[in-house]
Amino acid sequence: MQESYIYSSENRLLKPHKYMYTNFIGENFFIAYRKDRKKRLEDLSDFSLDPIKSFDEAIISYLDKPSSFLKPRIPIFKKEEEVSLSNIIVQIIYKIRVKLTAKEEKIIYKIIQRFEVNKFFYEKYDKNLKIGFNKDLSPVNYLYFSYCLCLAYLRRNNKQFLSTLLKLNDLLLSLDKSKIKADCDVYLLFLVINYEMKCIDKLLLENDINP
Repeated sequence: MQESYIYSSENRLLKPHKYMYTNFIGENFFIAYRKDRKKRLEDLSDFSLDPIKSFDEAIISYLDKPSSFLKPRIPIFKKEEEVSLSNIIVQIIYKIRVKLTAKEEKIIYKIIQRFEVNKFFYEKYDKNLKIGFNKDLSPVNYLYFSYCLCLAYLRRNNKQFLSTLLKLNDLLLSLDKSKIKADCDVYLLFLVINYEMKCIDKLLLENDINP
């Protein structure tokens, strides 16, 4: 019996999945995962990749698009100690597009930790990125950080980046399609989901798994 892919089956901002006690169901899991990803992307868009570019090139060159949605949102701050997560992510993206330094990598790990604790972000944090303010119910920062992790994984091939990327994309694809289309650049979502699938396929090939 073919298994379903449960991780994007319901709104994961409202019902976060903790990923703690996942049963291993073998190759059927990868079949269900791939089928779910493709179906949800088809429901959102009909984009295709430029045949001249690889997914690595498409990911890097996204920032060259004149219509790029990649702009920080400026929240209203009550205290000077608060920082905008959107601003931080966008700044990191533009830096690691050229080079991922130890400084940016450290900040990325902090943001990963914040997401992995609750499986959601806050709009603002204290300067140490430990205490959050205002749960972020918009898909924008989740998509931005998903893109950030694509660039980071391209630079470092670090499996922690890919692991969190999977969870972020589960969350994004679990959200209402109208919300995604209203708030986000759907082409960027198309890129990050396809880049993720490409990375998973490469890992399966390296481990001699052919579902």
